[in-house]
Amino acid sequence: MNERSGTGLVAPMTAEAFAARMDEVTRMYHPEVVRAQLNLLDSHDTARYLSAVGGDASAHRLALIFLMTYVGAPCLYYGDEIGLPGVLTRTAGGRSPGTRVPGTTSR
Repeated sequence: MNERSGTGLVAPMTAEAFAARMDEVTRMYHPEVVRAQLNLLDSHDTARYLSAVGGDASAHRLALIFLMTYVGAPCLYYGDEIGLPGVLTRTAGGRSPGTRVPGTTSR
């Protein structure tokens, strides 16, 4: 997700700021790596993207569209397709996934 703050939160940004950030991320790697890299919004060791954007379903949908159309290999972590929320908790041993709120297929 390239979230740098360590908070697990994704702050809103303008289209210009998003384009600049994606240019920056793309230049971090060799072009062959960019074309083959695995791209994901969240995983077993991060907050669910929907929770990271404060429950903003529109931001979640836009991120999924971007994920599916950006260069590289998109990866949907289970539950992303229905907008499953979930937070990240901290333990004495470091970060670990928080309790995942059960999803329903009616979303």
